Amino acid sequence: MSKKSRSKRTIKQGADMVSQETTMAFSKNEQEDRKRDKEERNSLGGI
Repeated sequence: MSKKSRSKRTIKQGADMVSQETTMAFSKNEQEDRKRDKEERNSLGGI
């Protein structure tokens, strides 16, 4: 029983790490998108 819960915990740890990395990557992409949007708006005359 204890063995099972231990493996479950490591799986959850792995998932947490993955979700953390995904969140970081996503926020980085979001920043890039925002910057691109701003530049596009500026090139359109600040609409």
